[in-house]
Parts: sequence; C-alpha cells; structure tokens
Amino acid sequence: MHHLEDRSRFLHALRRNRLRPHARLLIVTRPQVEIDYPLWPAATAVWAAAQPAEAVLVEELKLAGFTDVHACTRAFACSVPVDQWCGLIESRFWSTFSNFTDEELRAATKEIRARSSSDPLVFEDRIVLISAQGE
Repeated sequence: MHHLEDRSRFLHALRRNRLRPHARLLIVTRPQVEIDYPLWPAATAVWAAAQPAEAVLVEELKLAGFTDVHACTRAFACSVPVDQWCGLIESRFWSTFSNFTDEELRAATKEIRARSSSDPLVFEDRIVLISAQGE
C-alpha cells in the first residue's frame, strides 16, 4: 500500500470496478512504527515516513465505501544470521533501502554487525492484516 501514489483513488476504483459482489479485501502490510527489525536510525525514519499507519489505512478503506473493516497484528519470531541479514539490506530487499547509497548501506551493515550481541539476529516480524467487505 505504501507504493501507491493515490491510495484513496485506488481503493475507490477497486471497490467500484474490480471486486466481485460480496468480495472481501485483505491487505497484508507491516506497522509504521512498532517494528523490531535490526535497522539503524536513518532506515527506521525512512520506514516510518513511507509506511502508512494502520489507522490511516482503515480510515481510507471506510472512506472508499468498504464496510466491516477489521485490523489485527500478528507477530512471528525470526532468526536470521547476521551476514545474511546484512546481505539482504545491501541488496535492497525492501524499498526502504533504495533511499540509501551503497556506501551508506555498507556503513549501516557495519554498524549492525558491531552492535549485534548474537548471531543469528533474533527479532519479531510484525504483520498487519486488514480485511474489508467490498459491498
């Protein structure tokens, strides 16, 4: 959802033109601020600026005419070797990292390696699930 330039227009068009009668929509995303990923401050700031809050998405769905809108967050334990995690960051596996130069990513992963007290890294991946009724 954070890659859409005009979510409101998209959601209105989706409800009117794309969903079959009685269809439900499921949005799978991540929290804006309640994240546990081993990142550095600049990446956390970019993430928060780009990621819409759960409450914003719920409100946008309602304004687009969706009903029976429900949201919940589920947490999953993750364990990733430090070198693998840093490799993922340097390969820009999330769009968050496209905001950084190669040099900035290398410096950030160096910082992550230096401050990691364990290998593998252990953290929670939190997934936000938002369901809504089309009509």
